[in-house]
Amino acid sequence: MKTPQERADWVKAKHGKWFDKLINEAKGLLDAPAPFALRAKLVVRIIDDLAERVAPQSGCYNCREAHCCHQSVVITSWEAEQIAKYTKRKMAAVPDLAMDFDVKETRERYSGVPCPFLKKKICTIYEVRPATCRLHFNMSHDVSLCDIINNPGASVPMFNFQELSFIRMAMHHNEGCAVGHIHEFFPPTGPT
Repeated sequence: MKTPQERADWVKAKHGKWFDKLINEAKGLLDAPAPFALRAKLVVRIIDDLAERVAPQSGCYNCREAHCCHQSVVITSWEAEQIAKYTKRKMAAVPDLAMDFDVKETRERYSGVPCPFLKKKICTIYEVRPATCRLHFNMSHDVSLCDIINNPGASVPMFNFQELSFIRMAMHHNEGCAVGHIHEFFPPTGPT
């Protein structure tokens, strides 16, 4: 059985040129003259194209535990708007926290708290899920590593999508999007 690093290396070796092409395409969207909404949707398409090639090698591929849906998820106001349109749920106003956003404090506050859109271990916003969720891939086949409730502090070997995450956040920041936790935009309304 391959180690998580061997699986990640295999994906990079097999799809590296394709990944580079898509990353460059995403970089080009940062300053493209197209409207922001179009550029943001194109970045989501790029994320999905990359994720499609990583998923089969990850523990997430056949996971039905939804452990990742209990992790802290920071989103932008544009992503929150997409969720609000999809769910017809009103989103709360969140002040722009991009400059003084305390990621560590926010992660600790919401760690282990189920996503407000998780119902019976199913993501009810899968079609419009945030980029953070789209880019989350445990490269180990041990899905219990993602169980932060019963396995706190476990190190999850993730696929590195850092460059794409930075591109996406820069685009949203340049557009003046607020940044906040999904629970701040959509406080939970009932049992999961």
